[in-house]
Amino acid sequence: ADGHVTAHAACCVLFPILEDIQTNLFDGGECGEEVHESLRLTFHDAIGFSKNNPAVGGGADGSMIIFADTETNFHANGGIDDIV
Repeated sequence: ADGHVTAHAACCVLFPILEDIQTNLFDGGECGEEVHESLRLTFHDAIGFSKNNPAVGGGADGSMIIFADTETNFHANGGIDDIV
């Protein structure tokens, strides 16, 4: 075994992603600018979600990058254009 523990076997495919993030994104365990930007971008992409109103968005769907010209014009996403 590789030391990973999960409650569901479907999560096993995520371990290589976790290892990549920890190795390549965190500088020696430090939460630097790249980490801050990644978390902020992920949050802003995911926050637009509504079960009752599809116009609000479907959550984390990559729209912050795919539609960067539109998404970065919203006031709540101020500064995201520097990340994207």
